[in-house]
Amino acid sequence: WRFWIIVGIVAILIALITLALTGAVGSAGQALSPNDSSPQGSKALAEVLRQQGVTVTATDSMATTRDAVMIPSNTTIFVVDDGHYLDGDQLRELGRLSSHLILMTPDFDQLDALAPEVALAGAVSGVLRSDCALRPVTQAGSVTGTGSGFRNIGADPDVILCLGSGDEIYSLIQSTHAGTVITVIGTTAAFSNQFVVNDGNAAFALGLLGGTSNLVWMLPTIDDAAGPSAADLTPAWVSAVIVLLLFAAIAAGFWRGRRFGPLVIENL
Repeated sequence: WRFWIIVGIVAILIALITLALTGAVGSAGQALSPNDSSPQGSKALAEVLRQQGVTVTATDSMATTRDAVMIPSNTTIFVVDDGHYLDGDQLRELGRLSSHLILMTPDFDQLDALAPEVALAGAVSGVLRSDCALRPVTQAGSVTGTGSGFRNIGADPDVILCLGSGDEIYSLIQSTHAGTVITVIGTTAAFSNQFVVNDGNAAFALGLLGGTSNLVWMLPTIDDAAGPSAADLTPAWVSAVIVLLLFAAIAAGFWRGRRFGPLVIENL
């Protein structure tokens, strides 16, 4: 009985350690989520926006984003697509649903579909100084630049380039397409709970996201990932073969299966 007591105690300890480790991992939260109060979340920023009268709605799919948009001309959509799930058609639809579409660190395909004049330029770090006339940037004065940088490869003279870090690399590029303002930004740290109070991050983030009375904060999931489904990738003959195999298995069962005879009373 001592052995089983020791085994039980060890099992309980393992369970407690596993629970503690799982809790520690789970507490990390979701980066730049308006509902996350962890250091990498953005709940503090979302709450201040609400106090300023901005309606902040967190969404995780195209369907919920459509439902959150009442008046496109008075709506800003902030897309934080870490998994790069959205394709060009989905992003263009988001542009039609808003007057200001803000993309946080988009990938090559997303830029090519929505802002072809913008190209990726690698990682950026350090403090970036105000260097353009865009109001959120001038109000901030300086911004924590940790994140990604971009280059302008187009010829549009109206493109706004802000927060340069040298070699024609910028952390914010803004242009207008079909009446919608498209802002590409890479300063991920400036929007997090951990760094939003540093430098002019708060003024920058509040000014950029609070330009309209309705803010839709979208964090897409794999449910909106573009690409063919398993059914689309399956050849048409597979279904027929599966049905044929099913009938063959049933026929084999009748052919080779054994039947129980009548019960026989046997003396023990």
